[in-house]
Amino acid sequence: MDLVRPAWQGGHALEGFLETSSDWVSNSSVVVQYSSSATPVVKSLEPTNGTARGGTEVTIQGSNFGPSWSAPLDPNATYTPPVTVILNTYQCQVTSVSPNEVKCTTGPRNQGIRRPAVVVTVAGMGLAQVETGVGWRYLDRWSSLSTWANQEPPVDGDLVIVPAGQAILLDENTPKLHALIVEGDFVWDDTKDLTMDSKYVWVKGGNFQLGTHDRPHRHRATITLHGNKYKEVRLPVIGAKVLAVSNTHFTIREGGDGAVESGDIGKLDIHGAPRKKVWTRLAKTAQAGDQRLSSKMILTSSWVRS
Repeated sequence: MDLVRPAWQGGHALEGFLETSSDWVSNSSVVVQYSSSATPVVKSLEPTNGTARGGTEVTIQGSNFGPSWSAPLDPNATYTPPVTVILNTYQCQVTSVSPNEVKCTTGPRNQGIRRPAVVVTVAGMGLAQVETGVGWRYLDRWSSLSTWANQEPPVDGDLVIVPAGQAILLDENTPKLHALIVEGDFVWDDTKDLTMDSKYVWVKGGNFQLGTHDRPHRHRATITLHGNKYKEVRLPVIGAKVLAVSNTHFTIREGGDGAVESGDIGKLDIHGAPRKKVWTRLAKTAQAGDQRLSSKMILTSSWVRS
């Protein structure tokens, strides 16, 4: 069977999702049987992110990973684990296996940021099914000294740049920054309330993520822009006291509104907790003394321009 052709979506190959096809059959009596009870399944990862330097121990929970196994204690020993783990195309070195758990240690992310993907292969059984929502990301924490050059974290008034190829996890409140420029990936920790304070926030060809469609940010996230927009330095086109999104090589379009800008397009992705009840409308007139109101639920939203 041919297992080498990737499935396609929107013109882009999806890593880890393979199209199975059979161009010929040499024996019509051959029967292939699939069994969900025999299929390896990845249900969760803990943690779900770690530093780009590698060295993070990841515990994979699931089922049908095979018999128990442990890596040799001798660090110089060579061995082939019965399970292999690839996280975002980078090898995660397997150290132990049990029927429902695999532990591995991440290697460094040294070839740039890759699309989140988890690929687990069990010897004799093939690829594991990865449940929806399970993923891994290489993210360096804002709170870690090793994230910053010379181990000097930002302080009030600093200009902070997240360069292309870097991914930062905001896991603590920021100081009052002069500006934050995002050319790489900037992700908010979705496990706590956080605040961001800055005069400018410029997503310059990078990705600014505050929650996702599948996993909305359910804690309080506060972005405060400081300064006087009439007195502060006004960046070309963008202005002052602003949260702006542009492509990487931001310039004033000399070719007109239809000109194509070069460089990556910036992305501002904000998803908060769903609001199911926005407002209601009375279904019938309410009279004085009524103890119950009959309402007609309206599920809608509105935009207010100020």
